[in-house]
Amino acid sequence: MPDLVGHDPVRRSFARLFAVLRTRAKITQERAAKDLELGRATILRIEAAEDGVKLPARLVHAMADLFGADDKERQLLLALAAETRNGRQQAWWQGYTSSEVPDWFSLYLSLEGFAERIRVHFGDLLPGLLQVREYASAVISVPSGYWSTDEVERRVESRLHRQQLLEDPPPAFEAIGSEGALHRMVGGIEVMKQQLERILKLTERDNVVVRIIPSRAGVHAGMAASDFTLLDFPETPISDGIANGMAANGNGNGSALLNDSAAEPPLAYVETFTGAMYTQTASDVEAYNAVWKDLEKRALPVDDSRKLIRKRLEEMMRL
Repeated sequence: MPDLVGHDPVRRSFARLFAVLRTRAKITQERAAKDLELGRATILRIEAAEDGVKLPARLVHAMADLFGADDKERQLLLALAAETRNGRQQAWWQGYTSSEVPDWFSLYLSLEGFAERIRVHFGDLLPGLLQVREYASAVISVPSGYWSTDEVERRVESRLHRQQLLEDPPPAFEAIGSEGALHRMVGGIEVMKQQLERILKLTERDNVVVRIIPSRAGVHAGMAASDFTLLDFPETPISDGIANGMAANGNGNGSALLNDSAAEPPLAYVETFTGAMYTQTASDVEAYNAVWKDLEKRALPVDDSRKLIRKRLEEMMRL
């Protein structure tokens, strides 16, 4: 599993916000450690987003007081800190076994739930976030006999549960893929009718876009890249002025995590049958963005894509 992302994204966001607020307040790491009754090594670990650093609410309130955080900043610190503690609220997928939601996919679910924009390129199969139960079951059931009937059902349930991500407040979801996915009979005609009807319904939402690359488009960059997902994360709710002011008024011992933007870097994700590749390396993400631009250039516009999906649905209605 190459280039696996290290550290929980929530911890990285807490680290960035902590360092932004500390530096804005012109408080050194040494003073922060003394006033918060922590070792300087602990402050370094917090700003490096290391796992294992405990962030109880009492300590977070003390941080907010020390750094002069406003109510919104305090609540954000508390919320991020709470997300680093397993006892507050178990993530929904933690109720599934490792065969139903493998560890490598649990990491993706954490990242996906944190994203504000999700872009998916698909080939022969429609994306999991758009699949109806019967379509998902047909996909997960192959190869035949690999999963038990019980495991298939649990994996289907986890996929359907995951689709709640597209509900309020939803991320922007964009999918671009091959016309061939509309013709591949996954689960049979009745299942495909349900599936295409669902896509048409979902694309009535402002946050869901599905565009189709027609067969006549010929070769496109997605054929070389295979299926992949790009996740874009929100800017920290702290104003740009804070981060910029921090950069201008640096005190000489700021965190290496900080830059002109305190946002989580974009991420590219490629899934295989037995694992996944995650990368936030700038050159890799840039390469996938270049592929995405080629897909956008070759795909039908949104309205024309919906017309093509509807046309395919009408063809199946006549069968």
